[in-house]
Amino acid sequence: MQNENTNPKIGILLGDYAGIGPELVAKVLQEKKITEMCSPIIIGNRQILQRALKMVGADIKTRSVTDLAGAAVMDEIPVYDVRIDKKAKFFPGQATRECACEVAYVFEKTVE
Repeated sequence: MQNENTNPKIGILLGDYAGIGPELVAKVLQEKKITEMCSPIIIGNRQILQRALKMVGADIKTRSVTDLAGAAVMDEIPVYDVRIDKKAKFFPGQATRECACEVAYVFEKTVE
């Protein structure tokens, strides 16, 4: 991966944790062209992303970051790790009120 100074930073939201968003992000991250063109910063829950990476068979390392401005893509993809409610359950393909609330929370944290 290239240094973040040579590529624009692009924030990518995981979307609905129970939907196809996390899998799509995982598949996008498998494309070498992505890290050649930009420095992706994933916005959402790191555990959800890890699950999606495993589902698509991607061998991609991630790390949590707390500051979007200072996130750099090195050997690991930075994830602005938005913590989820431990009581909320997310199952692929099953829309729930908890999941919708978590997605809204991620959007809120992103614009802060």
